[in-house]
Amino acid sequence: MKMSRLPLNHIDFQDEAYLLQPIPSHEPPQRLVASIKRVGILHPPLVDAAERGRYRIITGRNRLLAAHKLHFTSCDCHVLPAGSSPLETFALLLEEKIASAPPTVVEQAIFFKKISPWIDLDQAARRFLPLLGLEAHPSQAKKLLRLNNLEEVIQQTLHQGGLDPKVALELEKLSFADRMALFEIIMALRLSVGNQRKLTLISREVAVRNQTTIAAFLGGDQSQEILNNTALNPPQKTAHFMNWLQKEQFPRLSQAEQEFKDFCKSLHLPPGASIQHSPSFEKDEISLTLTFKNQEELLNNLPQLTTPAGNGEEAVRE
Repeated sequence: MKMSRLPLNHIDFQDEAYLLQPIPSHEPPQRLVASIKRVGILHPPLVDAAERGRYRIITGRNRLLAAHKLHFTSCDCHVLPAGSSPLETFALLLEEKIASAPPTVVEQAIFFKKISPWIDLDQAARRFLPLLGLEAHPSQAKKLLRLNNLEEVIQQTLHQGGLDPKVALELEKLSFADRMALFEIIMALRLSVGNQRKLTLISREVAVRNQTTIAAFLGGDQSQEILNNTALNPPQKTAHFMNWLQKEQFPRLSQAEQEFKDFCKSLHLPPGASIQHSPSFEKDEISLTLTFKNQEELLNNLPQLTTPAGNGEEAVRE
């Protein structure tokens, strides 16, 4: 590897052979542009020679884009020796990524897809997965490869951290319509990781139980009424939606809960009194709890809550 000062018009910005991002970057980060304007490029990009005096970017695309934006005419670059194998070039690319910022799960997926012509999956898993902190097993590599089947917009969201990787793998198993129905709700409500997983799990469970599709289930009137309710702010909308989803998952339990609430209201209990049912109504038992501010309040109310045993016995004898 040698250092050479290369004319920027000899750099092929359109070549994406070594690009790991799901969507090519055409605009460098402003902070990087400002830094290079102040002190220049401190860490030279890595390129290799393509045909007819052109150079292909391996690492440092944003640095080169920033230099181009600042109207640099040339730039110092590390140039790989002619004849370097693509696999070893990708290995250098991965090392560069790990050293600067850990590659996202999407970058890992694209990496394994792009090296597949030059190495079998077992070897790739043993060689590269430990560098990523993953178990050196082909099943891990297969999971990563599956992420390449997702649509670009989903990959980009996953790449940016807006989608849980486990949820992404579940989405990959579904039909396009079901996948997009779930993804659109995740994006519309900006669901947390926990709620993303609940949405995916419950929607699939309810769809199977009702012999319908996830897209049809989520496209129903009740779901859409919540999602399109402009009177609710985002947290309220999410809370209403997740509550509706849980009721759809356990319709009998939800009905029992409502009947129990109606029953409690009909009792007209005094302040400080509450009734609890057994978990999931597994038993018929009901607990009554009475709360008093202090001992004095308890003593004042105690005569109304107790009946001397002797009175009952005397009534029976009479």
